[in-house]
Amino acid sequence: MIILTLAALLAPAPVLADLGPEPAMEEFAALAEPALVAKLRRPVPVTFKWPYKLTAGPAGYYTCGLASSPKKGLKDAWVSAVVAHGQAVNVQWSTMNGMLAYSCKQEIRKGKIVAR
Repeated sequence: MIILTLAALLAPAPVLADLGPEPAMEEFAALAEPALVAKLRRPVPVTFKWPYKLTAGPAGYYTCGLASSPKKGLKDAWVSAVVAHGQAVNVQWSTMNGMLAYSCKQEIRKGKIVAR
């Protein structure tokens, strides 16, 4: 199920006509980060880095980023989020989805996700 969801998010597909306006990175982070933290079993302070531009996909605007938390011993875990119409539609952690890091790196290598 997770692999199918990720494939749908990252696969080339026609962009839906109404994704809403593209959010600024600050708006994207303000929506994505709380949703990502909410996925943790035990919420801990997490630092997110969003070094890549947003890309329009079939479900919304998405990108990959990195998260770290000294309290959890988490260093640079890959994260991904999709935002549309002012809400986080989907968020994922590479620690919960083993294919996420691979998929993000592939999208970066192919030039579908580019550095800011």
